[in-house]
Amino acid sequence: MIVDCNGQQTAGPVSAVKRIADLAAVGEGLGFSVREIDGSSPLELLACLSEPPARPRLLLARTRKAGGSPLLLELAAAGRAPGGWHSTVPDEATYLRLLEEQALASGDPDLVAELRQFLARRVAPPLRPPAAKAGSTGAAFARELARLMTERPDLVALDADLAQPCGIDGFARAGHPFLELGIAEQDMVGVAGGLALAGRLPVVHTYASFFKRAYDQLHGNGGLKVIYAGHYAGLCYHTDGKTHQSLADVSLFNTLPGMTVLDPATGWQAARLLRWAVRGAAGPTYFRLRRTDLGLDAHPLLQACCPTPEELRQEAGPAELDRPLLLGPPDASRVFLVGGAVAARLALDCLARPEFAGWAILLQSVYGPPPHLPSWREVLAPRELVFVLEDDTGPGGLHALLCTVLAATGLHPRVLWQHPAGLGPSFRNLPDCLEYHGFTPEHLRRRLREADGG
Repeated sequence: MIVDCNGQQTAGPVSAVKRIADLAAVGEGLGFSVREIDGSSPLELLACLSEPPARPRLLLARTRKAGGSPLLLELAAAGRAPGGWHSTVPDEATYLRLLEEQALASGDPDLVAELRQFLARRVAPPLRPPAAKAGSTGAAFARELARLMTERPDLVALDADLAQPCGIDGFARAGHPFLELGIAEQDMVGVAGGLALAGRLPVVHTYASFFKRAYDQLHGNGGLKVIYAGHYAGLCYHTDGKTHQSLADVSLFNTLPGMTVLDPATGWQAARLLRWAVRGAAGPTYFRLRRTDLGLDAHPLLQACCPTPEELRQEAGPAELDRPLLLGPPDASRVFLVGGAVAARLALDCLARPEFAGWAILLQSVYGPPPHLPSWREVLAPRELVFVLEDDTGPGGLHALLCTVLAATGLHPRVLWQHPAGLGPSFRNLPDCLEYHGFTPEHLRRRLREADGG
């Protein structure tokens, strides 16, 4: 067994969150032969692995973030890599220097020659401004939760060493009930179940992708009233690839009995749905929250649907929970059925193009309660084509909900479906991620032409 002992949690040292006084003694107590090595030295690691062990062996590999790259260590020492490259994507110049450093370090002349050819034909990508977070649904959720905690003493926030990305790093300083569980999602979800049994209302925060680590505990919590906040969900989290990008959380949480899944597209939706989850929901809820502000709150079509200031202070009502929100011409024969911010942004961008003139959008942000069939029949009856857009791989998301509704109502519009076919690699910017997964107006236009026979 090899333990990567880099001493680092997400935003600080392991010792500040969960201190283990003597990890070697723990290993020896479990019957291992324990050895500490320089985990950033491949030669030292290989030497240990080549020795036949007399009994089970535990290697405590003391590593350093970016320990295999003198360049990255140098930049980190100069303060140019917060967290020692734990959560920082190198810029374009550093990326190219890093490729050259590693190719030269390999001592492989063929690899060096191939790199030279790559650099000679490479076209530098255009500079893109960093994505804003302040207007994202994740940020709106955190702000509204802070307000609710001033009036609801039963609320308690739980975190798995991601307080800063989830926007709740100031809760403890503000005096809000807050528990930091470290990188231990199973423990966190289990603790939330205990708090719910004790009469508290826990709000559990982590990246959406990390909830799958705690599926047994989620299932064990059953119908207990717990609010699960899955941050950095969907395609708008693009930099860290399949380990951090969650493209199946809607389907995952929809397998849990009694769970209501919520995928707000706007900040005001996130706030109103959270108020409903706190005040009105009888059972557990899951929020699929985005880290990127896609400008939906400022879009005229969504501004026109925004509740009044008085209504914004209330929780979502039955109309928002039971039926999709219609954006655009009420009598449109062709509609996009979308969930969440990424799909809504794509559909709105399409409506601005001549080839999608006359289309409308049906925005559905709630999964879980049985669909209100009369409302769905009303909004779907005039439609000749429904184009489903969702950044969930399925099979238990928006497309499945539509199929259930169509089977129950007897309606038969044509249905197209655009969703990620699978997990992608890491991307250096959001537009590249959306292009890879076919979430662009150009891609949808081609799909539509093919479906229309031309």
